[in-house]
Amino acid sequence: MRKTPATIARALYVELMASTERERRGVIRKFLRSLALARKSSLKPRIMRAFSQLALAAEGKKAGTITTASVIDHAMLAEIAERFPHVIFETGVDKTLIGGAVVRVGDEVRDGSVKGRIESLKRALTN
Repeated sequence: MRKTPATIARALYVELMASTERERRGVIRKFLRSLALARKSSLKPRIMRAFSQLALAAEGKKAGTITTASVIDHAMLAEIAERFPHVIFETGVDKTLIGGAVVRVGDEVRDGSVKGRIESLKRALTN
């Protein structure tokens, strides 16, 4: 079987769930050492992203991202968390959006940005 970040994350997740709280530190140390020896340390971010998705799925949650033109304040983040309790969002800033937000959860993308609306109008006018 080909070892992808997702399969490596799944194997780590299974091993961690099968180990006691005391053994988990050793499991993680062994995992990091084996990545370094296999010269696969560059895969760590992708493995950890896949691991996070597995852990969230086990809790009945999903990972998502919200990208806005400016930083989202704490009140807005609290409102978003209340409206979407099953999603854990990461936030990002992209000033080219002009305003609004782009929300991604799994494979679904909702573009409510000003940039997205302008591009949509441009496509409609050229067709």
